[in-house]
Amino acid sequence: MAKNKRNNRKTELMLRDAEFLCAAAARLKGFPYPEEALHRLWQDTLTLQFHDILPGSSIKKVYEDSDAMYEAMGRTLEGIWAEALAALSEEAADTVSFVNTLSFRRDDVVWFDAPEWVKSLRAPDGTLSPVQRVDGKCCAFVRGLPAFSETAYAFSAEEVSGEHVSISREGFETPAFSGKFDERMGIISLYDKRARREVARPGEALNRIVCYENKPHNYDAWDINIYYARRHWAVDDVEAVEVVGCGPVAARLRVRYRYMNSTIDQFVTVYRDIDRIDFDTRVDWKERQYLLKAHFATDVFYNEATYDIQYGNVRRPTHKNTSWDEARFEVCAHKWMDVGEEGYGVSLLNDCKYGHSADDRGIALTLLKSSTSPDPDADQCLHAFTYSLMPHEGSWRGAGTANMAARLNTPVIPMENRRATAPEFVSVNAENVTVEVVKNALDGNGLIVRLYENFGRRTQGAVLSLGFGAAEIYECNLLEEPLRKLDLIERSIAFNLRPYEIKSFRII
Repeated sequence: MAKNKRNNRKTELMLRDAEFLCAAAARLKGFPYPEEALHRLWQDTLTLQFHDILPGSSIKKVYEDSDAMYEAMGRTLEGIWAEALAALSEEAADTVSFVNTLSFRRDDVVWFDAPEWVKSLRAPDGTLSPVQRVDGKCCAFVRGLPAFSETAYAFSAEEVSGEHVSISREGFETPAFSGKFDERMGIISLYDKRARREVARPGEALNRIVCYENKPHNYDAWDINIYYARRHWAVDDVEAVEVVGCGPVAARLRVRYRYMNSTIDQFVTVYRDIDRIDFDTRVDWKERQYLLKAHFATDVFYNEATYDIQYGNVRRPTHKNTSWDEARFEVCAHKWMDVGEEGYGVSLLNDCKYGHSADDRGIALTLLKSSTSPDPDADQCLHAFTYSLMPHEGSWRGAGTANMAARLNTPVIPMENRRATAPEFVSVNAENVTVEVVKNALDGNGLIVRLYENFGRRTQGAVLSLGFGAAEIYECNLLEEPLRKLDLIERSIAFNLRPYEIKSFRII
């Protein structure tokens, strides 16, 4: 079920962050590491990743149980987060600290609560960032948040002038893009000002939502048959369009679609300083045996697509030259997919969807699949998810697609009225190397840092730096068994990586 997949990804990412926060608080502040609680949470998370539970092919009772488990796990994780964050900071009035739990420095939009008098945020170097209010929350664009660290900003009443981004029923305007909507609210023109080119294919639209009849011969919840596209209908009954906000940080438009007995509320968000378009979507789905997809008819030449997977990525052909190629009309991927020609491409990011497709007509993301067996009520519920379009110059590697997808999936954590007191915990100097795990060792002896190479690039002399003192560092295997001792020089180690290689280090 689509709802189950969102819960699973959200819980897994929260657990990853909890491991880092607790490890940092334990190492830097003497925080009691909640080993037993985290171990139980991982056991429950992995149980809910059983091969029938996660894809939506279990009976109804399973999902009733998993929903209750996810809710309980979320409450437990929020409590662990709060305790660890409190240990890593101190009370400070009129201040907000932002926690970046990713392995790279990030410039990003942050969301937080603040008093009405707050008009801007003052960075540690004195730079002011304008604050915008959207739907009762404050947002601002901040730069240079260090990896695995916290940064404190002071509330300010000082007004900051800046170029506003705009959006309306007709289209939108940002420093990077100029877009136009048609009467069905598809994006019929997306002009990239940076590359001076059109992204949408002439006469077609980006973000065209389509409903397909989905009645496989066998295995209703498991299969999507190759002929599914023969019967389909556009979701184009627009009930309402409303501008939610325009300002110096972002502009947001709410669109409500009606399809048979279902409704789709979509918040289209564009940014001044982030070159992507978000489609924050809420679906109240009442239909059975239908497949819902979002299509993007891109004016880009390609014959293969790249798909994100755990600890790397894979490429798949997009043509139909052989029966093998034709059978791969739906590809499983995690946080992003990308298609591109020499010098330009388009990435499609998501926060909980796994079914992707690409052919000579464009790229698409499967949003939900409402089967009737073994669960007659599969996907008959409220769904919440976000997907994003990211046109870019150059390749996905140079454009930072993987980092942008990580930012979408792992928002900055705000701590209102708290000042950070901890240094940058760990960092790596190579753009193609991602730190995926920072946690206590299973046997309690030291800290485990696990990283991998993500570009398919052989890497010499990458450097892992620590924000704390260490006596010894060992390279270890995935079972955390030491393989060899490494030279620790001024709180850092140098290492080499083969393409897509995974390495783990034990720090004592």
